[in-house]
Amino acid sequence: MPARGPYVNGYNIRLYRATDVERFAARLLHRAVKATVLAPAQVTLPQAARVMGIPLASILIDVLDGYPVPMDLDTDLPLLQRLTLPRDEIQRYLGERERRRREELGLLTAREAAAQLGVDDGVLRLWIRRGLLPSERLDGRRKRSRLVIRREALTAFRRTYLWTEEAAEYLGIVAQTVHKYVRKGILHPVAGRRVGDGSNRLLFPREEVEALLPPGSLTVQEAARLLGVSPSRAYAIIRLGKLKSVAIPGGGSTTIRIQRGELEAYRREIGKGDIQT
Repeated sequence: MPARGPYVNGYNIRLYRATDVERFAARLLHRAVKATVLAPAQVTLPQAARVMGIPLASILIDVLDGYPVPMDLDTDLPLLQRLTLPRDEIQRYLGERERRRREELGLLTAREAAAQLGVDDGVLRLWIRRGLLPSERLDGRRKRSRLVIRREALTAFRRTYLWTEEAAEYLGIVAQTVHKYVRKGILHPVAGRRVGDGSNRLLFPREEVEALLPPGSLTVQEAARLLGVSPSRAYAIIRLGKLKSVAIPGGGSTTIRIQRGELEAYRREIGKGDIQT
């Protein structure tokens, strides 16, 4: 910061304390690593700023924050002439700036979004082409635009669709029963091998899966947790007729639901009080 200047005391010229300049130089040098010669693959910081189209002041701020890491030629040249950036460091730095820019905008690349969903990015691109997941194009500083997905769009996607294993867990059944529902026309996947897009996982509308559940019902696992017993014990209670259950159409003996009111009645009967939500 200047000791005197237009925005300090109205002086026409910015004047700096020598100790402040020395401290600033020392901080920059502390962030650098020693180099012996200026190799062809290195450019000075001012040159790097011109090459990247980024203000030198922004690069210096980032250097002080720890990235990029300049090379120090350790010569008698002025400070910003003796500090250089290798070409590969420039590429990494541009990539990091692009990543931070996307993060600030709440954007993910197709690869990042696919990693969060646990699928191959090729599968994710198929979903995008089918209109299941909205995407955008982000213009790059020095290269062509990149496909990106907003975080809120990814969150909305997860709230809208369920994979086979998630649908099975939600319904309290096994994956094979989900596939049986598909064969019987009870569930209709919007993506996956059965609809011809080549991806391994079937994708179902969440609302279609939820429609199979009686309103306010619980899985056997949820009921067991609320009763404080094991799932096998909960099944035994159901088989004995002590706890009434509802069968899901098309399912087997494992495809059952318990109404919350029935569970509360059972708890009152055994003296455990009401179920807490």
